[in-house]
Amino acid sequence: MAWSKDKKLMQVQVEEDLYSIIEELAARDRRSITQEVIWLIEQGISRRDNLLAQVSLVETAERQGAKGSGIERATSEPARRSTRDAATNQAAVLSWVVAQLYDPGKVVSRYRAGKMIYLIEQATELGLFVSYLKHAAGPYDPKLRYGGPEKIALVGHRWLRATDESHFEPGPEIAEAIDHAEKVLDAASAKKVIRDFRKYTNGTLERWTTVDMAAREIIADGGKISAETVLAHINAIPQWAAKLEREEFELDKVAKTIDGLRKLGYLKA
Repeated sequence: MAWSKDKKLMQVQVEEDLYSIIEELAARDRRSITQEVIWLIEQGISRRDNLLAQVSLVETAERQGAKGSGIERATSEPARRSTRDAATNQAAVLSWVVAQLYDPGKVVSRYRAGKMIYLIEQATELGLFVSYLKHAAGPYDPKLRYGGPEKIALVGHRWLRATDESHFEPGPEIAEAIDHAEKVLDAASAKKVIRDFRKYTNGTLERWTTVDMAAREIIADGGKISAETVLAHINAIPQWAAKLEREEFELDKVAKTIDGLRKLGYLKA
């Protein structure tokens, strides 16, 4: 059985809807969410992620002209191993970022780590973090938290230690994570991202990552980048429209952010 592009797009929409539900649940009092519900959500995510990987493999085989390709072909051990390897690589990079940002006594938030990973992905074209969605605080990849990498870093390898619900510090095996990550990363370029952005406030990181994602989408659609076109694009996205009411997204700040993204090499147009 082959999968059409329309079916895959439907699956991605289901993915976005599921993550929205998860984020809403996460914002509630955790005591109102039973462990059984959390487990069921995690199992659903795992099955969904495996299915998306299978769809991608089938479509690749179809493009190459393979005959008789189907889900059976995509569920081979190499495919499953590839999915596990990607999650472990993501876990290593997450741990590496936390190690770079960490100062004794100053733990690293999931928010800041996620924003730095977004910028590293765009700066280095790593191809490892490609599931960023448009959430209220800007580009956000829920798969880091709910799809496996965070658990791998915390439990599977003890690369990180959680200090509370949303903050981390390096774990007892962080040296292993750094070694692993630097076999995957362009470490020099990634360290430059950390140097460029580590002193930025959360609000500023939100603006830079949001403007970057909006600008890339405008370029992909054949449009031209300016503060006005970026703000119009942001305003057209329901999850982001409210940003325009905040000082962080005033016209002059967005214009300076675009200039900065160009100077740092994030935007080519």
